[in-house]
Amino acid sequence: MGYDLGGSFPLGPWRVRRAGYGAMQLAGDGVFGPPRDRAEALRVLRTAVEAGVDHVDTAQFYGAGTVNELIREALYPYPDGLAIVSKVAAREPHQLRRGIEDNLVTLGVSRLAAVNLRMMDPAEPPGGRFDAELAALVKAREEGLIDGVGLSNISTEQLLRAVDRTEIACVQNLFNLVDQGSADVLAECARRGIAFVPFCPLGLPGPARSHLLASPVLGALGARLHATPAQIALAWLLGLAPNVLLIPGTRTRVHLAENLAAPEVTLDAAAVAQLARHFPAPDRRNGRGGGNHRPLGKKEFLYPERPVVLAAGSPRAARRVSRGGSAPGYAARSGRRRPGRCRARPRRCRRAPARRPHAASSRRRPGSG
Repeated sequence: MGYDLGGSFPLGPWRVRRAGYGAMQLAGDGVFGPPRDRAEALRVLRTAVEAGVDHVDTAQFYGAGTVNELIREALYPYPDGLAIVSKVAAREPHQLRRGIEDNLVTLGVSRLAAVNLRMMDPAEPPGGRFDAELAALVKAREEGLIDGVGLSNISTEQLLRAVDRTEIACVQNLFNLVDQGSADVLAECARRGIAFVPFCPLGLPGPARSHLLASPVLGALGARLHATPAQIALAWLLGLAPNVLLIPGTRTRVHLAENLAAPEVTLDAAAVAQLARHFPAPDRRNGRGGGNHRPLGKKEFLYPERPVVLAAGSPRAARRVSRGGSAPGYAARSGRRRPGRCRARPRRCRRAPARRPHAASSRRRPGSG
């Protein structure tokens, strides 16, 4: 079946179709280790490219290298025109460079279409450290390792500082119907012709996503427009501005087909108005509006699509992060407080009994990414 894929838009020196594919969900539960079904993961990748997808988003720290290995096994030798985009995060420039090189080696390529600099703290005013990290990616571009420099999990202030120093190919920020906190970043990108790539297009996993997909508003619009709630949410994103590029992820070909058909859904004026009433954009003048309206903080930057908290005070976890995700075996925990440690220290504080570790669960929904 052929797909429209929403037309195309520049991604730095590349031009890609607006419906792409995010590969994060191909990793195992909790974005760690091998996939649940390796054969199906390979089929999903091949089916996406056969359907016309030419923008694949990945990262070396997805599955500790497993996702990049799957991409290479499924698609190598890569078809002409396939833009593979990755991301790196670290505190030292040489660690960013190592993260880029790890991606290149695992994917079996000599150059990436773009690499996004993942900000650990978007609330931090950009200064010398930001400039040094950005300069590391600029140097990689000058040396031919990447074609474009991107940014992820950033504020408008960070974006403006970056574009004053170099050309920016793309920006990846959390953005969806229930969380429009990066509306100002999207608007600035649209004004400058920079591709804006919303991650978690259906909301962060958990209550936010479940609430959105169960919304009676999306259900009613879907019934009227012959679409699923996920397709309505994705079509809304595409309708915001021509520079929006989608990278929803999935582990199955059924959900892949649902996602790729979203650009074929046309939201009429009545549908757009109804969504605006029920999912209002933030009012920057008084702070009112729908959604959380915040970029991700330090504890969520690594895997925003499945928020995790790095083990507090763990030197090992800190070392892993400082490497920019290039090394396997991230130490992470769910958002629960650590066993044996009280949240506060009142007059009579009893230690919680130690609990046996358990595997993190990971549930997904069609169209998530």
